[in-house]
Amino acid sequence: AQVFAAFTSVEPGGSGSLTFHYLLPERIERQIEDGLYVLDVQRQIGVGDVPLQLNIDVGRQVVAAEPGESRAFWHDDVYSYSTTLAPFQQFQVWTQ
Repeated sequence: AQVFAAFTSVEPGGSGSLTFHYLLPERIERQIEDGLYVLDVQRQIGVGDVPLQLNIDVGRQVVAAEPGESRAFWHDDVYSYSTTLAPFQQFQVWTQ
């Protein structure tokens, strides 16, 4: 498991964003090659609504996902999904 943590501060009435770029280790690349990538995301309990935008380039055609992408994002190598993050959420991406 890989854990990312950060502290950020936004002034009242303001907005901000935080972006992580992460190169997957070889064992995860093998999972994708075998046809399934699973991402578990957890936010700190007690934190209010946290928007989450995922753009996961798996380097292979995405054939299914849970939760599913909007139809506009089908038939490519990237899983794109926007949500308000629950305290714990799992994303599964099946590849061809």
